[in-house]
Amino acid sequence: MAAVPGPWAASGEGSNGQPVCVELFVNGVWVDITAYVLTRDGSQRIEISRGQSDEAGQVERSTCSFELNNRDGRFSPRNPMSPYYGLIGRNSPLRVSVPDPGTGGRNYRFWGEVTKWPQNWDLTGTDFWVRVEAYGPLSRLEKGRTPTRSVLYNALTTGTVPGLQAYWPCEDSGDATAIKSAVPTASDMAITGVPHLQAMEFFYSSDPLPIMSESTFVGRVDSYDPVTSCQVRFLLHVPPVGLDDGQVIAAIWMDSLDVETWELYYFVGPQGEGQVALRPLDGDGATLAGGVTEFGDIRGIYLRVSVELAQNGANIDCAVRLLDSATNVVTANTGALNNKALTRVTRIDMAPAQVLGSATMGMPETAVGHITLQNQITAVDDLGDRLDPAGEAAGRRFARICDERGLVFEAIGDLDATELMGPQQKRKPIEQLQECREADGGIMFEALTGFGMGYRTRASMYNQEPALTFSYADSVLSEVPVPVEDDRYLRNSIDAIRSFDPGEPAHAELTEGRLSIAEPPTGAGEYGQRAEVNVPDDSYLPNQAGWRLFQGTIDEARFPQISFNLARQQITGPIKAALLNLRPGDRVLLTDPPSTQPPDDVSLTVYGWSRETIDHFQHTLTLNCAPEAMWRVATVEDDVLGRADTEGSELVADVASGATSLSVLTTSGPWWTTDSAEFPFDVLVGGEVMTVTDIRPSRDDTFTRTTSNGWGTADSGQAWSTAGGTAANYAVTGGEGQHVCTTLDVSRRAIITAPTDDFDITCDVTANALSTGASQYGGIMARYRDIDNLYHCRLEFLTDNTVVMVIRKRLAAVESFVGTGLFLPLTHVAGQYIRMRFQGIANDLRAKAWLRGTEEPTEWQINSSDGSFAAGSCGCRSIVPAGNTNVNPTLAYDNFSFNTPQTFTVTRSANGVVKAHTAGTDVRLANPAILGL
Repeated sequence: MAAVPGPWAASGEGSNGQPVCVELFVNGVWVDITAYVLTRDGSQRIEISRGQSDEAGQVERSTCSFELNNRDGRFSPRNPMSPYYGLIGRNSPLRVSVPDPGTGGRNYRFWGEVTKWPQNWDLTGTDFWVRVEAYGPLSRLEKGRTPTRSVLYNALTTGTVPGLQAYWPCEDSGDATAIKSAVPTASDMAITGVPHLQAMEFFYSSDPLPIMSESTFVGRVDSYDPVTSCQVRFLLHVPPVGLDDGQVIAAIWMDSLDVETWELYYFVGPQGEGQVALRPLDGDGATLAGGVTEFGDIRGIYLRVSVELAQNGANIDCAVRLLDSATNVVTANTGALNNKALTRVTRIDMAPAQVLGSATMGMPETAVGHITLQNQITAVDDLGDRLDPAGEAAGRRFARICDERGLVFEAIGDLDATELMGPQQKRKPIEQLQECREADGGIMFEALTGFGMGYRTRASMYNQEPALTFSYADSVLSEVPVPVEDDRYLRNSIDAIRSFDPGEPAHAELTEGRLSIAEPPTGAGEYGQRAEVNVPDDSYLPNQAGWRLFQGTIDEARFPQISFNLARQQITGPIKAALLNLRPGDRVLLTDPPSTQPPDDVSLTVYGWSRETIDHFQHTLTLNCAPEAMWRVATVEDDVLGRADTEGSELVADVASGATSLSVLTTSGPWWTTDSAEFPFDVLVGGEVMTVTDIRPSRDDTFTRTTSNGWGTADSGQAWSTAGGTAANYAVTGGEGQHVCTTLDVSRRAIITAPTDDFDITCDVTANALSTGASQYGGIMARYRDIDNLYHCRLEFLTDNTVVMVIRKRLAAVESFVGTGLFLPLTHVAGQYIRMRFQGIANDLRAKAWLRGTEEPTEWQINSSDGSFAAGSCGCRSIVPAGNTNVNPTLAYDNFSFNTPQTFTVTRSANGVVKAHTAGTDVRLANPAILGL
């Protein structure tokens, strides 16, 4: 809301230079009463609290208390000798400010109302004082009543609708005998027939509306001026099947026989469309030449209909506009009636029979409501989100509700970039504001630029730069901050459900890690939360649940409060200015924590001020805080926050304190990137932050060397051994490792040691010629023990150039299938590589294949299970059976990788921690990317 006069908004005055200024709004002006504020022996001072106590709480009403010298009785509201007699009392506006060292103006610390003036004196009768208790605007909002009428009714009866002459809400009870008028200038609408009152509930801004089957409403309007223009508007929903051709939707009766009636009627278009048209009729019921021709298609749409008439010289301009309440799209058509004068509207009929014609009264299964007549023409979308609040941005609804309550509104962040809301329900204003906060996840607060409320959007708190940075070593704090390790705000099992028309909840839970639902010591046990949120539909709920799960499982110590005394000499001008200008949701960064604490900076979000005291000598602040980590979210292409974390990784072996190479096993999800462009980045290992400068598979070979009579040594340093055929059948040349199968029915095997029993191997495979006579076979070996005991995920290159992938095992020289084979959706081209991926986790075996250079399939193409082999080497195996007529058939391999564990090259102790680590220690990003809500 824009600044308003009087006590409700700041007027921009400068500071008076005093340490504190206390002002009371008396008789239309702010009066400085600081001289009457008692400090006595130093035990009395101004005490203020405001904001949230923590990240999980609701904003609490701000408080301000102090004592006033009342020896002359001026602060006794009922004292007729007081200069303020009759001018102060319950809810007298009060504000408190201090000088702002940054701007030279005033920095308001409290803005609210004095609710009571308790009179006190001592036994001697010489000391009189008032203990002032003042509260912020939440105090009154909390006492507000629940609305009894709909959003649309309230919007149309606020006195802000230009030229309103008649209004029939049509929200009458089921036993009503008339449609009540909401304004005194129009009569109640008479009901003819039997409508179904309160039958249509899908205009969410309205209470249920009537269905007009076999019924008509007739309402009369008092005389009004001027009559140069008028518009009739109403809500309308016609069923998808439409209405009868010629059915009158509304008849507008005028104070003239020359043009007595305007009929808005239904017209069945050439393709069955449900169109509308507007025709003028004279006193005999004859149609005049003019009006608005048929257009649109109104079937099944929730509309606001506007019929607009305006005198334009000797003619009447006319228009019909159709506003889709769900999409805000306006469809319109215009026309004119020449050489006629516009007169006032005397009566409006809904769903009448035609004046002349066959159409009878009533509109089957059709709802109408909120019928208005204005003698001014306004935009058809003038109600904004109040026409259909469902889909309104949470920040915008917050601002609108404050505006409707006459409150000053402060915004931090983009109100349009907030979560979308469901319908606006009949709740107290404070509850409606809280609904906005719950849906978007931001911070609600009381304004300090006037008497009102503020909202900080969730997105405005993402990845903030600190508003205040200070070093613990500089002795800026007035009290020692106490870290807390507890489960007070732990939430690891979330159900999110809509508060309006609830369906099935969305569930999110943390299943692994120290804060998971697993029983201790593996996890923390289950800590549940049920969140009711007013969002448009159930599709919003999974993100709502996931976001709350993230915020409820931040694994770091809490610093609930940090305190400052602005009188301390260590508080420099810039620090003082930053402290005074902190806003709810701002980030505060404490560097150089004590050596007994973790070495990382303490990054906090400010939620409120639990205690602020001001006198002429000191000004102390105690901030309510929570970990800022809950607001760090993914940022596309950001070097730090643009990286997705591992789903599970750990050290394979112990690591000494000075080691710069780690063997890291990915236990779940994709393995770590090996793209050189992605380095460096930081990982967290057992509390130590390390900078990763390179990652390679534990076994890796790109075959860029030239070797004959074998495959030589892989890029990762391990030697290949070979078996089957002759040494001359093995070579590395032209960027590939080759098996030349000069002897049929004899396998060729290139073997390399495997670092772990479980495996995840990728390799590019091709046959250098199309198969003739019989197939050629090549692929990945795993858990290889000897020629007669192994797993083989192989490609069969058939003579029709199709390719089949299978998983086979050779057990005691007997071969068999493991699972079902698969024809790949590709055609073999000689020398064209197919990339294979073969994975074994315990007894689970999986495989997939795709053309090299194309996207890897998201799903495994073969899933099987076998427990014949638990361990062994790995490598590549080729065989060409009898019947093949290729000359020196050659199977070629490239980019062989045993992808996990991976070898990390690191720079140690990025955060000052130097220590050894044991096998099994968790490895993860130091700054993982988390998707925002």
